Amino acid sequence: MNKLFYIFIPGILIVVIVGFFIFYPIANLPKPNGPFDVGLMKYHWIDQTRKELNAKDSECPNRELMVYVFYPTEKKQFEMPMALDSDATKSSIEYLASCSNLPKWLFSGIKSIKTYAQPNALIAQNTKTFPVVIFSHGGGPMVQHYTYMLEELASQGFVVVGINHPYSAAVVRYPDGRVVREINKKDSKKKFELLETNSQDVSFVINKIEKFVSNKDKFWVKVDLNRIGMFGHSFGGRNTARSIRKDKRIRCGINLDGGAQDEDVVNDFSKPFLFMLAEKGMVCNKNRPNYLEQFKPFLDTIERLAETKSSNTKIVIIKDVGHGEFSDTPLYLNMTIFMRLISHLNCFGIEQSAGKASEILINTVMPLCIDFFDEHLKNKMEENLALSKS
Repeated sequence: MNKLFYIFIPGILIVVIVGFFIFYPIANLPKPNGPFDVGLMKYHWIDQTRKELNAKDSECPNRELMVYVFYPTEKKQFEMPMALDSDATKSSIEYLASCSNLPKWLFSGIKSIKTYAQPNALIAQNTKTFPVVIFSHGGGPMVQHYTYMLEELASQGFVVVGINHPYSAAVVRYPDGRVVREINKKDSKKKFELLETNSQDVSFVINKIEKFVSNKDKFWVKVDLNRIGMFGHSFGGRNTARSIRKDKRIRCGINLDGGAQDEDVVNDFSKPFLFMLAEKGMVCNKNRPNYLEQFKPFLDTIERLAETKSSNTKIVIIKDVGHGEFSDTPLYLNMTIFMRLISHLNCFGIEQSAGKASEILINTVMPLCIDFFDEHLKNKMEENLALSKS
């Protein structure tokens, strides 16, 4: 009995220590820092005017979107953190495992992530109207992989409308249980053909919001359709550059470390537009394969646009950061001791430790986004609207 006891107890201790090391969350997504709490509503919208070019189901031939709306609510005394979307959790675990060539179960700590948006909460009533910001995700992630940024913007007084673009997002799950997955990454031509489709998604969503407003919907009458901005990451950044050109209702935009098609950058932007780029990310990384051929001409072009006196284009290059640092990825890798340690492997699209990458996202990237939309959707736009009515 004594021998079994001395063998059994150390075994239990080892299991507990390893479990704590791998699974126990020592951090979470940061709480929204603005003057509002955050609500969340989900919509399933079907565009009856467009066919889904990639559809295999003849019974569902039209373009269908899942739309996630993060919005300001009144400050409450008690908060009820919510679990991260299960599809987003699963795809994040698969992504991190594939990047590191490690077993998926080692990243199971992500299942403990809590978010702060309260489903279907009442929109804040102490402000007359709120500006709208459309968000477009990168090729492969989903809206839910940018939860920190979208919740933070909503807490600062914006209604943030995130679109999960079918066949560009990792997973789009419809209310009836149907699932659409991302186009094979190896089929790059077909993937980039989705840019125009995704841009049409943006205009369709704005059309839907306009109808809600005209019908005096209790929620949507709180948004100001004269103050619409947009931002996106990677392929979503390309979509932002395309959409702001095509849709006159979008007043300003931010491209987070994404390129742009030639026709979207050959002329000056007539509206305020910010390219926020990672020094070691997609566009600026001189060590990236085919950099000179693929990205240097584009970078040269937007630098020329930014130098033009009449241009509204600005460029901010953030030093020592990678492409993945404009999403929740560094926050995921900061969650457990194990993930913090392996974040140094430099294979997840971040260029330093998870802690440092999280600090850059929270203290540099996010404030730049908030300041940009504050300037162009709150202060200046409000002054111009007041003058036009006087």
